[in-house]
Amino acid sequence: MERTKDMLLIEKLRRASHGMHGKRGPHGMFPGMMPPGPGCRPHGPGMFPRERILMVLADAEDGGLRQKDIAEQLGINAPAITEQIDRLESEHYLERCANPNDKRSTLVKLTEKGRARAYEVADERAARAAEYCAVLSEEEKDTMIALLDKLLAGRGEDRT
Repeated sequence: MERTKDMLLIEKLRRASHGMHGKRGPHGMFPGMMPPGPGCRPHGPGMFPRERILMVLADAEDGGLRQKDIAEQLGINAPAITEQIDRLESEHYLERCANPNDKRSTLVKLTEKGRARAYEVADERAARAAEYCAVLSEEEKDTMIALLDKLLAGRGEDRT
């Protein structure tokens, strides 16, 4: 899925904020994160929105991802993600299938319903990011992204 400049800016702010504060705020989000969109409910303290799983899978190749890989991308341990994946599977947003490259593992893939919801979430996040960043000019956004890249590089993080 294509990310807008506004979305990129918000993502970098989250990552920089995480490094500075190191603790999660309401709904298990890092400080500075926008609240979950409609229909997104956290499942207990310190948990993350299930839509983040859909977004990770939407960005993955069509073959799917291992549950462990999803957990790593979201920065949580594998056991913590199992309940969320089980729920999403029971609601037909995703499915598990055999990994053709490793018979000992399974892949998690989006269903058509899950892919549709992931695109809805991306649109909702893009709209919120655009609203949040509306006070900045394009030049200011570019400057801020460059400065956040510099901060993140100083911590040894990838700039993407």
